[in-house]
Amino acid sequence: MEVLLELIREHFLLLYCQIVLILSIFASIYATKYIKKKLILKITRLNHKGITLSYIKNLETEKQSTSKQICKQMRKIGYMGKPENSLSDYIIGTPFLYEFASLPNDLFNAIKPKFEFFPYPLSVPFRYEINRHTVNLLKLLSNEGKAKMIALESYYFKIYTKKLFLKHSTYKDEGFYVVNNIFEFVSDTFMSTTCRVFLGQNLITDEKLLQSFVSIISHFSYLTDSVISIISKARSLISRYRYLKCHTYIIESIDKEILRRSNSNKKLLSCPNGVIGIIIKNREAYSLFDNKTIGAAFAFIVDLTISLNSSRLANLLMDISLNKSVYNMLANEQIEIIKKHGFKIRETQIQNMVYLDAALKESIRLTQRTVNERKVENDYTFSNGSIIPKGSVVKFDLFSHSRDKRIHGFDTHSFVPGRNLINKTQLSEVSLDSYTWSIGEHMCPAADYSIMQLKIAAASFIRNFEISQVCNPSAEHKGYRMLDVISHVNTELNLKPHNILEFNPNPT
Repeated sequence: MEVLLELIREHFLLLYCQIVLILSIFASIYATKYIKKKLILKITRLNHKGITLSYIKNLETEKQSTSKQICKQMRKIGYMGKPENSLSDYIIGTPFLYEFASLPNDLFNAIKPKFEFFPYPLSVPFRYEINRHTVNLLKLLSNEGKAKMIALESYYFKIYTKKLFLKHSTYKDEGFYVVNNIFEFVSDTFMSTTCRVFLGQNLITDEKLLQSFVSIISHFSYLTDSVISIISKARSLISRYRYLKCHTYIIESIDKEILRRSNSNKKLLSCPNGVIGIIIKNREAYSLFDNKTIGAAFAFIVDLTISLNSSRLANLLMDISLNKSVYNMLANEQIEIIKKHGFKIRETQIQNMVYLDAALKESIRLTQRTVNERKVENDYTFSNGSIIPKGSVVKFDLFSHSRDKRIHGFDTHSFVPGRNLINKTQLSEVSLDSYTWSIGEHMCPAADYSIMQLKIAAASFIRNFEISQVCNPSAEHKGYRMLDVISHVNTELNLKPHNILEFNPNPT
């Protein structure tokens, strides 16, 4: 019996030793991998040449990720890595921005990714022509056509802001209305205003044309990492056919209207009621001769204006609603401008909207989308020794750059318009620090027009409504939703129609 017990004891002891040995082997393997990973990250930061960059989790596609997690991850990998499940092969951060921004198109191509990630069913040569006409048209609207555009935009934003208000709101109490989705309200306002300004009084009555614009905006988006699921891709493929049909109708309609207006009497052309009239008066100076390409440029500008600028303004209105003191300062600024210059908005009044400029810049800083990818045309070695092979797509992480404390100072995850007044920075500023409009040959041609439109639209809302969360005192910032644009998770706010000259920020 004792011999049997001894054998059993020895058997269990042997089994125990085997288990310990196996666990030790697994532990050593895990430790080796962990140490190796740490060494790779350390070597990468020490800028050793030719090192293989680490793969990183693509937090843009993670529903529960936070802005602080995104920034922390970029710091952890030394601001350069390979994002998983991404349209881009590499992602870089703030220390490499100067290189990224200064490289020419023949090395880091900014056009090709746009063509690849905007899957429009149009030929590449035609898209290059559209791009050229779009740039020229935006230059025209920001120069010779600027005064007319300000007059048109301010007039129609005022009309449609009031006209569409009741459609998107429900009366609550004490003069306040609840807007359940401010993004839909603002988008609707931009859609109505932009189409009216660009099409003029004749084409605005064409319901099929308006529906065509709605379709190309609703059924097509920029393929970002957040919308690259199979469903999104399939939807894009299906919508190509509808897009092409609508796009063709827009081009043909613009072509006919330009010909009709060109053959009209001089009296009609002397008072252009829309962008078409501005084009006809200045087409030689800006090489705008191909009517069909102009029509395509129309579609592109209207699409981006409504999808991007409407989102920017809605984000600002949400930020304002959560910060009562900010609205008070914005309202007081508009009151001073109105008392000095009257209600009509001109370029001088826009330039005097200093605090509005600071608020817009701050809101855009917090919601900047990383859509500035570059296609690498030849093997390139970054300053840290990392080699990016030809054919790769590299993107700059604008989201974490916009929250870098070394650039933007204190509390970078919060909406603080005052930081731009302290730093004396403006929304129109073209620099590596903000990078909102890019720089050099890659600079956004729509910058001047976009800023003008945003200020006019924002002023219209501030002048017509008191913006707050008065009906929901516990309202708080719930983070951002990252899709083709970055937007507040919050969509609800309160608006109170008022005469701004009677507004009292501190009622007794």
